[in-house]
Formats: sequence, structure tokens, C-alpha cells
Amino acid sequence: MYFRDIEGKDDIKKLLIKTVEKDRIPHAQIFLGKEGAGALPMALAYASYLICSNKSQGDSCGHCSHCLKSHKYIHPDIHFSFPVVKFKEKKRVETTSSDFLPKWRSILSSNPNMGTREWLLHIDAENNLPNINVRECYDIMHKLNMMSYESDKKVLIMWLPEYLHTEGNRLLKLIEEPTDNTYIILVAENQDLILQTILSRCQLVIIPAYENSEISQFLVKEFDIANDKAHQFASSLMETLIVR
Repeated sequence: MYFRDIEGKDDIKKLLIKTVEKDRIPHAQIFLGKEGAGALPMALAYASYLICSNKSQGDSCGHCSHCLKSHKYIHPDIHFSFPVVKFKEKKRVETTSSDFLPKWRSILSSNPNMGTREWLLHIDAENNLPNINVRECYDIMHKLNMMSYESDKKVLIMWLPEYLHTEGNRLLKLIEEPTDNTYIILVAENQDLILQTILSRCQLVIIPAYENSEISQFLVKEFDIANDKAHQFASSLMETLIVR
């Protein structure tokens, strides 16, 4: 994903780009934003930018060997972790994100701004409680302690660390002292549900909710809607989100 694919959020983009340009990339960050604020797309674009070997004009190039894979979410040095449920005949304690990677890549390609409900419907698990279990934590440690495959960097994007529960304490040493050129991005919606031990070890990046004007501009640009109609629709949408 490109930064330019994300509507608005220019200040956040500039901040993230600057960390790379100045070689001051925090080793562990939490991108915190309510559902629909674009925190996950921002993490995806940031990871692509980190890995890109031909950065230009504040974005990943989209053409180098790294971009060709990262933009399809198949780069071997960009790892993903997310809440899951029992997979087929596997026991729940043995199921990890790796079992759902095809589904994960599929929904990211169509709706990278998804919410928890959309994800659970996508994996036919709307009546089950997902989590990120102990086995997943060990898999993460194993992957990030290995040498990188193609890039000089390794990136972990964990979506919804709120589902870690106390199992997340197993990751504390990795978060605090990662191997060289290893970057951890936790994409969260509710700060209060993140383990304090993890929260205290990460740099917090607030992804604000979209403003009415940003939604209006998007509607005008993408759907050729008149300004007054776009503004009216954006206002209605914002009211719905507030009630929700």
C-alpha cells in the first residue's frame, strides 16, 4: 500500500516518513486509532516504505522487488499477526495467524480499513471469540529472531494487540530489545485494553478520526459527487459513527 492511497492524514504521513529519512525509526510503535480511522492502512504503507529500496517523493516506489511483494502482502520480511479462531481440524491452542494468511491477504486487498466484525465474517467466525494465543507469541519470537530473507529489515504488523491478554508478556523482551533492523508496529483501537507492560515499551502514534472535510473531499474525488451532497453525506456518516 502507498501513503498516497490513504486520504488525508498528511501530518501523520510526514512524521512517519521523517523517521525513516532521519534514520530514527522507533523499534516498537503503537498506531492507535478508532475503527475506520485508517491506522491499519497507515501501518501497511509505512511497512512498504520501510522495505522499499527506491523510495521517492515520500512514498514507496511500487516497482522494486520489495514493493512488488509488500504491496501484495507477501513480502517474507513483513510478518503479520492478528486475532484468529480455531482453524479447521486444528486445536485452538495450535492455531496461529499463519493458518489464515490467505484470508488476511484477500481482505487487505479489498478492504484494508476493515473492522473486527468484517474480519470475523470473512473467516466465518462471527459467533466465536478471537484471540492472539501463546503459540502465536512463540511464532512471532521465532520469526523476528531469524535473519531477514530479502531485505535488510524485518517488520511485524500486529493488528489489535488488545486480543493478546496476558500472553503478550512473553513478547516484552522482544519489544524492548529487538534484533537489529527489526521494527514492531502494533495497530490498536482501544488503549485501555492494551497490556500496560507493552504500552510502556512502545512509542504511541495517534491516528485521528477522519474529519468531515476529509470525507467530503474523498467523495468528490472518487465518486464525482457535488460538494454540497458530499458534505451532507459526510455529516450523516460522522453522526452514525458517533452513535456507534
